Amino acid sequence: MALRKNGEIVSQCVNNGFIHENQYFIDLYTFNNCERNKGYGTLISYYLIIDQLKKGYLPIWETTVDNMPSQKVADKLGFEKVEEYPVYSINIV
Repeated sequence: MALRKNGEIVSQCVNNGFIHENQYFIDLYTFNNCERNKGYGTLISYYLIIDQLKKGYLPIWETTVDNMPSQKVADKLGFEKVEEYPVYSINIV
């Protein structure tokens, strides 16, 4: 799902393709910093969630502990924090 303003995609929300049983992960992007905090991400996420619920899929919202804007959108949409878990990465120098 994408939200356009003056022909340009402002915000996009997608089922990221990782589906386990009937649950899927949401990816949300608001591309231009000056378009953030206007409710676009919340709006487009809502429409994706409704669309996927109609298809029998339950959303999972995953974000980092320091991504407060993402956490705020998740809260507005009714998600509840259920766990924190470690994420591992490799730094290549």
